[in-house]
Amino acid sequence: MPSSTLSCNRIISGFARNGHLENAKSLFDAMFDRDVVSWNSILGAYSRHGATSEAREVFGKMPATDGFSWSSMLSAFAHTASRDEVGELFDKLPVRELISWTSMLHSCARDGRLEEMQAVFWRFPCWDVICWNEVITACAREGHLSDALVAFNQMPGRSSVTWNVLLQAFCRASQPDVAAAAFHRMPQWSLAAWNSVIQGVGCESPATMFGRMPQRDKYSWYALICACSRRSNPDDALDALRRMPWWDVAAWNMVMAALTSGRRVREATEMFHHGIPARDVVTWNIMVRALALEGAVAAFERMPQHDIVSWNSMVHAYGLAGETGSAARLLQQLACFSLAATNSVIGAYGLKGQVEEARRVFDAMLHRNTVSWNSMVAGYVRAGRVAEAKLLFDAMADTAKRDVVSWNTMLPAFTVTEDAAVLELVEECFRRMPFTSQASWNAMLHAYACGGVTQRAEQLFERMPEKDSASWSALASARLLSGKCQSAASVVALMDLDGCKPDAVSYISALEACGMASDLAQGRILHAEIVAADDPALQDGGKVATALVSMYSRCAALGEAVAAFDGMSSKNLVSWTAMVAALAQNGFSSLARLAFWRMELNGFTPDSISFISILSACSHAGSVELGWSHFVSMVGDYGIQPGLDHYACVLDLLGRAGNLEDAHELMDAMPFIPGPDSRTSLLSACRGLPVSKVPEFVPHEQELDGGEDVLFVGILAAAG
Repeated sequence: MPSSTLSCNRIISGFARNGHLENAKSLFDAMFDRDVVSWNSILGAYSRHGATSEAREVFGKMPATDGFSWSSMLSAFAHTASRDEVGELFDKLPVRELISWTSMLHSCARDGRLEEMQAVFWRFPCWDVICWNEVITACAREGHLSDALVAFNQMPGRSSVTWNVLLQAFCRASQPDVAAAAFHRMPQWSLAAWNSVIQGVGCESPATMFGRMPQRDKYSWYALICACSRRSNPDDALDALRRMPWWDVAAWNMVMAALTSGRRVREATEMFHHGIPARDVVTWNIMVRALALEGAVAAFERMPQHDIVSWNSMVHAYGLAGETGSAARLLQQLACFSLAATNSVIGAYGLKGQVEEARRVFDAMLHRNTVSWNSMVAGYVRAGRVAEAKLLFDAMADTAKRDVVSWNTMLPAFTVTEDAAVLELVEECFRRMPFTSQASWNAMLHAYACGGVTQRAEQLFERMPEKDSASWSALASARLLSGKCQSAASVVALMDLDGCKPDAVSYISALEACGMASDLAQGRILHAEIVAADDPALQDGGKVATALVSMYSRCAALGEAVAAFDGMSSKNLVSWTAMVAALAQNGFSSLARLAFWRMELNGFTPDSISFISILSACSHAGSVELGWSHFVSMVGDYGIQPGLDHYACVLDLLGRAGNLEDAHELMDAMPFIPGPDSRTSLLSACRGLPVSKVPEFVPHEQELDGGEDVLFVGILAAAG
């Protein structure tokens, strides 16, 4: 161990800079003679790395404190502690230095409390460029670009750093044209400015801007690779990597991130194992984020070291896979509070409909940001608990800054409705939004589609400042729901003419329209386009291939449906269920039953929809015992509660077999009010029976709806 206190203090600071907090703490604990610098060094180490509880413990044990001690503690609180704790500590400061005021400013900026931040700013005894830059950055991050510009114009003097802060703010806010204009206004272009504008350039391509640079450093190459990644051009990112005069692990990591964001995980994995010359913790984190749960767990366990991002990534992986229990347990194992990991757990609970568990985690959080609130609101919205979502959304106005995601999360809560009054509420919500994004317009378009007001949907679509694939898909849904199947099927062709590349959702909507319209010719054209595109994104999860199976089935082209199914590289429960339904609907009941058994043999557990398909197949084949066996096994073997559609299938099965008494007993035992399908099944079973033989429990003419009334008259006519 070093002999002098000064040497120990320097080594502790060195350990802290490199993130080796345990080594710093071990050396500090072993010191015989500590001075105030020793205490400040370990306190600063914990503060810098967000270890607030450890910093609090050290601060409480200090024999003497100075201005640096208080500033370090306030800085730690500013990053992770609650608003009240930061304010309480600030009020206790014996002397408020500029760094103390800056920490208070950062605390307000962190939570998006812009009005409070501005109030603190104007109370400063004096201002430096760091304060002004903090205000500009916070305003831009919260979407208040006009406030950022006002602060910029009020600055008494601007450095190149200030210009770069403004430039980066516009780039991060996806305002590339404004960023380019700010770049051209700069009195001189620094290398950092060039690097910033390359990442956010609008009209010009990143490669063009890169070619104009008078000089470049490694960060310039990083900026080019990042820009290619953001534009979903991993091939251009790979080309930039090959052209770099030197390679380092950071550049390789960026290219791997570009590949994974472009869903080219196989290439990224190949690069990880055989291409990259060296790996660091970031490399491993990219793989953990990209791989499915099993691969992510294996990569996480093989990592030579973990950082907070590693733990966050693993929690996120469990959450995406629906393993909420594992995600929550991993969260509890973290050495210190992680806001990102906690938000992931809340989001995972929300996706699985476990809203109460999500709320418990949310209420227990020491610190929340806008993402925390948005995740909780989204959980309520998905669960259909709109009133609670609205209460939480309204509470955000007092405790957190609502951003465009907050509004876009709340807007869909009202969209799945045909109620004109609720539609007016949606329109009012849309008008109140302080700023709208593409997602906001798409949500409003979806609201009109669900409300059946196709004309308003068409008008809104024409007014949209920009249209993406989601906009076109929403338009197709609106036309589809209003029965305009041919018009919905033509959306993909219109997208192409408008310069918008169709995605998987667009093709699925168009294929559904072709199936509903029995337009086999148009469906075949779409199939040919999908094959010609050779786009890996269209193979994601087999959803497009499953839509092809359903479309060909509805068009009675069973051979092509089977070919589309057999051509799938990987099959899932949805694709198998679609194949079972296709065979059943086209009269091949025995093959449908065989496909159902093959599905189980391949390890797929039937769900509620799978059972509707197999029960329908049994009904058409007249297999009463087998159909009843499947119906009973739903609850006994799979724990699935039968719905109205399942009962309708079994009633149809019993009716076709002439078992009217059994059908009547089942109808009486149903936990639902019998719907039109159930009554129609009983009526159909009476075809050919003399009127005197029609059981009394069969609905009489005055009890029937219009369509059933026609069927009843037909039965009487057939009976003579």
